[in-house]
Order: sequence, then C-alpha cells, then structure tokens
Amino acid sequence: NYGPSIKDKNVIDTYIDIIDRDPVLSRRLRKRNRPTFLPTIRFGNTGKREVDFPQKPFIVEDSQLPVVDLSMVTFFSSKVLDKFFQSLEEDEYPNKKINVYLTDRSGVDEEIVKLKTIVSFYNHVFKSVIIDFNSNVGLGGAYNSSIKKGVAKYILIASCDLELDKKTLSTLVRQALHDKDDVASWEARQLPYENPKFYDPVTLDTAWSSAACIMVRRSAYDHVGGFDKEFFMYFEDIELSFRFREYGYKVKYTPKAVVYRYAYVEKGNNFREGLSSFLERTSIRYRYGKSKGMKWKETGKWYKEGMWQLGNKIDFNSPLVKDLNRRYEKNLKEAIGLSKKSGTKSSFLKITHEVYRNGEFYRVKKVQEKADLVSVIVRVHGDNEMFLNEAIACILNQTYAKIEIIVVEDRTIFSQKYCQAVKEAGVNIKYISNSQGGRNSSANVGLKGTSGQYIMFLDYDDLLFSDHIETLIDALKSTKNCSAAIGQSWMIYTKYRDSNYFESDYQVFNKSNMKKISYKMLLKTSYFPIQAILFSRKLYDKYGGVNEELPSYEDWELWLRYSQNEQFIVVPKTTSLFRVRDFSFHNVDKKARQQEGKEMIKQMYQR
Repeated sequence: NYGPSIKDKNVIDTYIDIIDRDPVLSRRLRKRNRPTFLPTIRFGNTGKREVDFPQKPFIVEDSQLPVVDLSMVTFFSSKVLDKFFQSLEEDEYPNKKINVYLTDRSGVDEEIVKLKTIVSFYNHVFKSVIIDFNSNVGLGGAYNSSIKKGVAKYILIASCDLELDKKTLSTLVRQALHDKDDVASWEARQLPYENPKFYDPVTLDTAWSSAACIMVRRSAYDHVGGFDKEFFMYFEDIELSFRFREYGYKVKYTPKAVVYRYAYVEKGNNFREGLSSFLERTSIRYRYGKSKGMKWKETGKWYKEGMWQLGNKIDFNSPLVKDLNRRYEKNLKEAIGLSKKSGTKSSFLKITHEVYRNGEFYRVKKVQEKADLVSVIVRVHGDNEMFLNEAIACILNQTYAKIEIIVVEDRTIFSQKYCQAVKEAGVNIKYISNSQGGRNSSANVGLKGTSGQYIMFLDYDDLLFSDHIETLIDALKSTKNCSAAIGQSWMIYTKYRDSNYFESDYQVFNKSNMKKISYKMLLKTSYFPIQAILFSRKLYDKYGGVNEELPSYEDWELWLRYSQNEQFIVVPKTTSLFRVRDFSFHNVDKKARQQEGKEMIKQMYQR
C-alpha cells in the first residue's frame, strides 16, 4: 500500500529513470532510503495537466440522452439479480432507453428457470431484456457475446451483485457525452469499500478500470477487439483497460457515479482465486510492463517465485494448475507479438499491477443528503494560474457537493479574472485580495471570509483525491467529541520551470497506523501537511486563527493550539497529495525561516 520495494526489478528501472532525470534528487532519495514510485498514468506525462475549465455546466435534456446497452454475465446470480434490476429501475435515467443483454454461465436448469422468470418480469420495464445461455465461455467471452447483440453507442458493463445509486447511470452517460472521443471508458465508484487504486485527482485519468460497473464507448471497444477471451475469470477488465491505453485511449474514473457492492469485506483466501489471479497478473505484466520483451527464462523465474509465494505445496500435476499453466503460456506467447500503438508505459509492483493508496478496507458510509457547508481556503501568490486551475478542478471533483471556495491572493491580483470566470461558470467561489501581504495574514483573511460549519486549507499547488472531504466529514460525524479529522497523504517531488512543471516521483508522507493525534504528540513534530486536515468551525471561533508573528510552521502552531483540549482523529486512507518543489518564492531562505519558527514555537510551548 505504501509503494514498491526497491528490490523489485521494475522499480529499480524506475529508480534509474529518476537518477537520469534528476541526479540531485536521486542522491537525496538514496540518503533517505525511502521507497518512491511514479503512477502508471504519469509515466512519460509528468508535466502540467490538461484542465478543461472554467466552463459552464454541461446540460443534457432527457430527450437527448442516448440508448444504452447493458451487458451482464450471470453465474448462479438469481438471488441478487432482482435487487440489481430494482436499483436500475429507480435510477433517474429513462428506463425505456436501456437495453439489457444477459449471458448466463450456470448451465443448470433450475437456475435458468429462475432467471427467465426475472427477465419476463422486467421485460416491460426496460426497452428490452434478452438472455442467452452459454456455460462454455469465461467472463471475457461472455461479455463479448452479450455486447455484440447490441448497437448502442455506449455500453454499461455491470456486475449483478451490486446496486446502483439514484444517479449512477445518468452521471456516467452525461460524463461520456461531455468527454472527447479519445476517452474509452468511465468507471463508477464502489461503496462502502472504494477501490484504493491511484487515479489523477485533476483529470480523473486512471491506468485501469474494474468491470464491476463501467461505461464503455462502443467505437473504442470495437477498435481494440473487445475483451480477451483467454482471460477466463479474472483481470479481463484490467487487460482491456491496458489495451485501451495501448491504442491511445484514456480510461477515466467517475467518483460521482456511485454503486454499492458488499461482496468484498475482507481479503480473500481462496487458493484457486489467488493462483488464477496471479497467473493473469503475470500475463498482463509481460504484455504491458516496462520489461516487455524480457527473456522467457526471466519470466519463468518471476513466475515460479510468485507461485512459491502462494504456497509451497502446490501440486503442479493437478488438472487445475495444468489448465492455468496452459493459459498462462498461451497468453505470454500471444503477448510477444502484441504491437505497441501509443508507446505507453506501465509500472508494476511485484505481483500487483499498479500502486495503491492506503485504505482498501476503510468503510465509507452513504453520501449525506442534508450536508453541512465546507469552506476550502486556497492561498495563492503571483502568476500561478497553472497550479490554481488544478487545485480548483480537484475541489470540483469532490464527491461531497456542498462546498464554498475562498481564494485569497497575497499582494498580487493575477488570479482575479480567473476566479471571476470560475464564478460565472456557476461555482460557489469567493475571491479576496490581501493587500497586507504574507501567508499567515492570507490564512486569517480566508478564515474570516468563511461561512461553512467545517473548514480546511488547500494551498494552490496541492491536490485532493475526490473523496477527501466526504471521508473526513464522515469520520468527524461518526466519532463522538471529535473536532478534526486527518487523512493520509503522498508527496510529489516537483521541478518548476517557467510556465510548466515536472513531477519526478511520488512518496508516501506518513504510513503510520496511528488512530489519533494528541497534543503531546504534536509537541514533537507536525505529523501531517496542511491540506490533510478538516476541522470544525468551533475551533476557529474558540481559539482564533493563525499566529501572524511566526515566519514558518504557522499551521503546526495552529494545530497545537487547537489540540490542547480537543480530539483529532486519523483516517487510515490516502486522500490528498502535496508538492515538494525545487524552487518557489516560499523557498527563499526557507531553512532559516523554519529554524526560527521552530525556536519560537519551542519557547511558546516550553518544550
């Protein structure tokens, strides 16, 4: 969960790339001996992100919404299928614009009768419901079979063991209509356990998507050839995602489209599942990894080591292992001839296929209908629209809807026109110019300008994952006598040059399993960056704002003051990122200012 081991070959390759790009940074990383990583979607694309904003809200009338083909594969699923159809019927998307195509793989007469009964009941609800029976195909082949029966421009692929929210399908379709033709798919967010994979918090691009609930553009699906039928039971969706990217398409995450899935509440221990998934991971790694084209012996060695991790007493002569080995070898041989389309690169971590955020089994409750207002204070200085644009975009991507943005510009007015354009696009944003100057003064100006029941800071060059506010609000309200909630963070080492920047690598800031942070703990050091915490307004009303006399660590002193008589809770989930930049106006005499700030805080709290 915290990045790869440096012993991993592919990570060593990435490490060498970092050394080539930035020798000074590489020496610093070696000295600290911390694992670093670069997410797949940032390989070869470490510069500023494309943000299509500000723009007015994208509105589509119901009469203009397209017909959607729903593709589902069932396997003894009659117990859960009815509940899925109920949630689909209650989705605000017009029922008569939904074609349902089912492929059942059970092959049992009793199950087939149950499915036909359910299909006949819902046949009048949707535009059409068609079921086919084929027990001799895997998931990839079954999906292909049902998808080919339809002709709609957009395909919804969904697992039958989930429930849709009221706006799931409509949110996916409207996002698909808004995006350009180079986007191939849009994945819905799963609750109560969100997949902890990495996605770009600004563009929402991701390396792969789960077929639990995903919208696919049919033209892109046809272009790449659909699912690979050799992926019989696992990872057919991940392989398709990687192939989309190979052909130059983008794969997106859509966190505002929510589905509820209760199938996975703990890590599985099924041997067949573990063995099969490992083999499919190996095939994907060979096809799309940075070490693509490696010698067969190297692949075999890695494969055997992974098999050993699954269990020392594997019977390699059993029919199960022989069948899996056969498919594994066939996949590798086919991968040798797979042609690159876009020159994309992918990072792999041992037997996984991408870096993960922490919080895999952190339970998130349903979104609150009646929500309290949250104020997000963004401090900015100088001509930094490039960073500010990304910060505003990740705020607008939040799954928590009731937010106000307070932009405080320190001594300059570069951002005034930009903020006005954002406001005209319908965003709840307030621009304040702070002529007095100074980070601390700007923080207090922003605090005075807030009206939310909860408050947080987001510096203009930092980022939030889409569930940051929702997760912390839920933690605050679920914990008795709690006044502040803190999420875990990643650091992004960034080089700033002219009107662009380059991200050299990512690093976990704090991987501690602590559940609370107390005043005594904060006396030692500040355990979290400023954007990681969301606090109740009562703290500001009771204890005041930032100490403007401090030359640095003003946030640390603020948390010390707030935590003396209040409870802070830590959420074990990665919800934000912050930049460590090689140069900015804040970095001038930075060490001297930090030392002076530490000494002042030491005297204030007599440490």
